[in-house]
Amino acid sequence: MDATLYATTQTVTDWATSEGNPLNPDEITPRLLHAARVLVRTYLAGRPTPTDPTRRQAVLDAQAAQIVYWTTTGIDPHENVSKAGTVVASAALLGGSMTFADTTTKTTARANAAGNLCPEALLILAEAGLSTRTIRVIG
Repeated sequence: MDATLYATTQTVTDWATSEGNPLNPDEITPRLLHAARVLVRTYLAGRPTPTDPTRRQAVLDAQAAQIVYWTTTGIDPHENVSKAGTVVASAALLGGSMTFADTTTKTTARANAAGNLCPEALLILAEAGLSTRTIRVIG
């Protein structure tokens, strides 16, 4: 993918604002931009770089949607989000027990959200004809 298909802080804030989800530009770190680019590029692996303006815009919009998703859900794809047992729900002093609020299901979901394209990004790419799913005919 060429460098013109890399979302910038400005393209992400513009997209987020147009979608009614304005972001503080300080929330859009170079690490998030890079992670979103890598996810979209990986999803589109094996496909030629889009030349159609609508499809090129969809690639940028998908990156923006991914960053908005991460920032609004509080997920940092560079942190160890799969580590369970970090949020204490309750503790008992004399019994020595501790219960954690982040269950295995929750941490698995957060890990998946950190390493996979969000549903909106997938839909944006699919609407532009950039889905990597193939149609299978059975029978």
